[in-house]
Amino acid sequence: MNVSRLCAGLPAFLLALTLGAPAAPAEDSAAAEGAEDRALVGRGSTAYDPEKAIFGTLPRYRSPGGDVNAGIGFLLQMDAGAHKESPNSAAAPQGIADRKDGVRDRRGIVLANALLFQDYIVFGSWDLFDGGDRATDGLRSIMAIYRGFDPLWLAVGQQPTIAPLDAAAFSDRSFMEETMASGAFAYTIGTPSLGVSATHRSPNHYIRAGLFAEPIKNFDSEREGYGLHWRAAWAPIAERTRAAHIGFAGYWRKAPQKPGAAGGYENFTARPELRIDDELVVDTGNIERIDDYLYTSFELAGVWGPWSVQAEYQRVGISRSNGGGLAPWPDLTLNGHYLVGSYFLTGESRNYYPRFGAFWRVKPKRDFDPENGGWGALEAAARLSHIDLDDGEGLAGGVAGGSSDNITLALNWYLTAFGRVSVNYVHADIDRRIGGRDAGGTVDGVAVRFQWVF
Repeated sequence: MNVSRLCAGLPAFLLALTLGAPAAPAEDSAAAEGAEDRALVGRGSTAYDPEKAIFGTLPRYRSPGGDVNAGIGFLLQMDAGAHKESPNSAAAPQGIADRKDGVRDRRGIVLANALLFQDYIVFGSWDLFDGGDRATDGLRSIMAIYRGFDPLWLAVGQQPTIAPLDAAAFSDRSFMEETMASGAFAYTIGTPSLGVSATHRSPNHYIRAGLFAEPIKNFDSEREGYGLHWRAAWAPIAERTRAAHIGFAGYWRKAPQKPGAAGGYENFTARPELRIDDELVVDTGNIERIDDYLYTSFELAGVWGPWSVQAEYQRVGISRSNGGGLAPWPDLTLNGHYLVGSYFLTGESRNYYPRFGAFWRVKPKRDFDPENGGWGALEAAARLSHIDLDDGEGLAGGVAGGSSDNITLALNWYLTAFGRVSVNYVHADIDRRIGGRDAGGTVDGVAVRFQWVF
């Protein structure tokens, strides 16, 4: 059994958790797939093991005939950090004050997967650190994939929604958390969510589209929204250490309804770009009388050896329900953007994978092994981001969710392809009013994360 061929396309499902990843086109040879997989974990690797590269370090079960290949994995993220808050007004500090410091178990995700008879994949994941009261609260994904129509893959179940580049990176971005705009817009309905999707990829493009409802944990609530989601990415230069990337993502959603209410509702919120404390700093509250809303994102990225850049512009247009003799309320526009720069001090590159239209794990040139002179890889990164959740302030039906400008500095130490330590500094400048009073100010935070994939 050719493990490289069998495993092709799975890293995004098993590790990133926010990408759909179809197999390589049928005309691609197994040798070409193996060459790509070797590049995926670092050029020049002398002890390349495709199964370990794809699934992690834990042993797997393989049936004697090769029809079943099953195993488990684990993603651990532990954070520690502290904040300093400076409210604009001592009379209304509630927008930013009293942020918690200390240690946080950010994620502890158990992954189980099986490849059955070459064409079927079943996958599930559970976050042990999601301490909700219901059995469904920690459920990340439970899905089945069919790839018998290669290069088209079909997926059904609770699966990652189709998110733009920053949100799709999950555990492989250069920063501990996504930007405020990605958190507010790309994750609005919750991800993963129940749905069906189809994915197509080639050595230079990635396309995925699907119909998504809500996360399973929302099913006993009043939320019943649904929508169409899509993403397309093209890489005219498609190497993992030298790449040019252009992408578009978006969704159209019908807002969930409240019984007896005119139109639907939705809310958009964001936290500072650290998660030691989960308190919100910008928040529209429930926006009422929504008919539907359209999210669009435009993304660019480039890699030149140890240097990389990445940028996105994100926008949500909200259409209001104004019929039935109701006083007209304005349609709304919310938006955000960011710019990232990254440099590897030890000569590695951000690991671009064109068949996913995204970045994946970094393999150090020399894994951490002090006795033999190996110290891993070191990356420095900076990010500027902006979010604006204000529109129509002072008008009936307008929103004043606030805005924020953010600076994030990061230093990442990659011990191996599976383990890293990250230090982030975040400065958030928040402009917001609550109850007519100034609730803005600044938040400065420093945090460190230990991350390991088993």
